[in-house]
Amino acid sequence: MKQFSALRMIRQSLGMSQCELARRAGIRQPLVSELETGRLFPGEEISKRLADALGVPPEVLFNGPAAAEDNDD
Repeated sequence: MKQFSALRMIRQSLGMSQCELARRAGIRQPLVSELETGRLFPGEEISKRLADALGVPPEVLFNGPAAAEDNDD
């Protein structure tokens, strides 16, 4: 299972709170917290919502910013 490691880093780099991300993604804030701490792992739909809310491709949430650069080919 891949780690959902970049979520917190990207959210914080955008100056976004967990509450704001949850609101934009249409999910509850405790879910954002559990995802960031690794307690839960998101399904495809939640991953897409979070990525859309952050303005990044979903694979970036799993692999960090380098994943977006790899897909620029």
